[in-house]
Amino acid sequence: MTKRSLRARIGAAARAFKAGLPFHGRSDGGGFLSSWRAGTLPGSAVDWEREAGDPTENGAVAVCLGWIGDNFPEPSLCVERTDAERPAERVHGHALLRLLENPNPYYDGDALLSATAMSYAAWGNAYWYKGRNAAGRVTELWYVPHWQVRPCWGEGEFLSGFEYRVDGVTHRWRPEDVVHFRFGFDR
Repeated sequence: MTKRSLRARIGAAARAFKAGLPFHGRSDGGGFLSSWRAGTLPGSAVDWEREAGDPTENGAVAVCLGWIGDNFPEPSLCVERTDAERPAERVHGHALLRLLENPNPYYDGDALLSATAMSYAAWGNAYWYKGRNAAGRVTELWYVPHWQVRPCWGEGEFLSGFEYRVDGVTHRWRPEDVVHFRFGFDR
């Protein structure tokens, strides 16, 4: 695919909206946002995602993603225990909070949350891989770029696992080893 100018991509998006395409759901129940994220608008044969190009190559989008990446990790995280008969109770020193501060030996929690938020905002999917010790306890969290992971469905199963592709090699991961942040069910 040839790279198109920002002006051409913005023009293509503007023409889609000027054409008065309907803003209702697809026949599969995905809804307008589902259709938009899938690259087509209801009633259109044009693949607008292809026409607009990679959103991260758009300067305005890049600025927004940078802001999201800088600001998403800012709030202090907490874990609360809830019970139907009592108000929520904050759990101090929870293992998840310690893990999110230092998710692995190579980067801190801010980097993990920042990359996750940017993948989610740009593409509607973000993934973490759970590294486990010999006893099976989660001891590490790793951000995995959304373009390298694909959910897989088995016969009669909602989700049978994930495929992770790197350096031309596909690895199969169990569902319990992946945290998948997703926008709806369309991707």
